[in-house]
Amino acid sequence: TKDIAEKVVTLLIKIGVEASVEQGEILQKIEAPITFDVCLYIKAIEDLPDTIGTLSNFLGTNEQKTLELLNSYPCVILGGVSEATVIALKNRLPKNVEVNFANPSTSLYCLELINDDQMAHHQVRQYLKTISRKENNNTSNSYRDLSYKDSQAIWRQFQSTGAIRLTNQSFERYEIILEKLNEETPLNSIKETLHNTIDMPYEIMDEVLATLPVQLEDSINVSDVKSRIAAYESNGLICNKKKVSNGFRKLVIDEIEDQKETIELLSHFIPKENVASQLQIPWYAPVPLSDLMTRYAIAKLESIGCDASFEEIEQFV
Repeated sequence: TKDIAEKVVTLLIKIGVEASVEQGEILQKIEAPITFDVCLYIKAIEDLPDTIGTLSNFLGTNEQKTLELLNSYPCVILGGVSEATVIALKNRLPKNVEVNFANPSTSLYCLELINDDQMAHHQVRQYLKTISRKENNNTSNSYRDLSYKDSQAIWRQFQSTGAIRLTNQSFERYEIILEKLNEETPLNSIKETLHNTIDMPYEIMDEVLATLPVQLEDSINVSDVKSRIAAYESNGLICNKKKVSNGFRKLVIDEIEDQKETIELLSHFIPKENVASQLQIPWYAPVPLSDLMTRYAIAKLESIGCDASFEEIEQFV
């Protein structure tokens, strides 16, 4: 009402805000602002410590909490924020940190059944039938292209069971796999493309091209997949995509230069009681690690002369 509006204006003016009262009928309809969820991917894993520090300051959280956010899949670290906030965050982070954002209300979602609770799985499937969703043909535990409305209804109904995972498909990541070469494209041109696009050394190209298929890129956002594959194919490289797994990884060490230094480094990723005093090669980590921690562990191990890699764990942990 007018009298309340005038009182509010008086208060606002006292604290330095320019304000006035206007007749309601001349106001335009005010629409709710569009907000976004924000997801990060650290392309240069050595930037992890700097990223944690910057995010902790930006979010007002301690570093342990920030690391927990980064360890989630997908790594959604903010929800319901303005585009201005997204830009402010992007400007503060290291340049090799990829910032993706999406409007949650217009996104599509993927539902996964992630434990062995068969009763909960049955209940979820029955609920999906009531909203006319068909089971995914590739796996009985995955349902794609759910609307925001449907996904939120499912989440409210089954979150407490611990049997479901919902992810925004806008944040999915894919590998790019080189399957074969276009025989009409000169080999020298193909090698030049590999060198210029992914910095592949010329001296290893013959060996790589003799053992196709081979991974060209390990993780790119879904929004870039189509254009990236088209660019490769226009240069004679016939590629396919493979969705990056949501699961955990098993760290593998095939070569060690210094046992003591390696064991000390591993203690930062794996409880000391789970690491033997002498590592046998090949060594397999006794506990699973997230994708982020696996990548960081491999980078640190390679920096001290180890040959390290990972194996995917099919079952959710």
